Amino acid sequence: MTPQLIGSFALLGFTGLFVNPLLYLVGLRYTNASYAAAFEPSVPVFAFLLAVIAGVEAINFSTKYGILKVAGTVVCVSGAVLMALYRGPSLISPGGSDAASESVTPAGRWLASTMLEFGVGTWQLGVLCLIAHCFLVGAYLVIQVMQILDPSCLFDQYSLISFFFCIF
Repeated sequence: MTPQLIGSFALLGFTGLFVNPLLYLVGLRYTNASYAAAFEPSVPVFAFLLAVIAGVEAINFSTKYGILKVAGTVVCVSGAVLMALYRGPSLISPGGSDAASESVTPAGRWLASTMLEFGVGTWQLGVLCLIAHCFLVGAYLVIQVMQILDPSCLFDQYSLISFFFCIF
């Protein structure tokens, strides 16, 4: 077992099993369930982008499939940016107040305090947490693929990842 494998297993345990649920729950607290559900389809987009950066996925621009991969990614990313920047009217209770934007619980204040001081609202903080959650799920998937493709990794990966999850 090499130090690089131990580091990648620790990264998998930290990003996939510890930070992901934390970011999702904070994002859910500051937005709503519909918004959180709308962000989940962006996980394959982040996984694709990270796989291209890591060299696991190849893009061939001379074929229509390569162009469609890039076009689909651009459409999905622009939709996520639009959702992050534009809140829009509430469909369930128009004219009602939004409880998540009015109060910040003490448990969530430790994550939100710095961003709220810079003028970032609780809604934008929730959206950023949901985007970070989707990004980390994509990173988790790409790192796992890289570990599976590594011939020197002959371990039961899930038990080691769970071990590092218990440490964090």
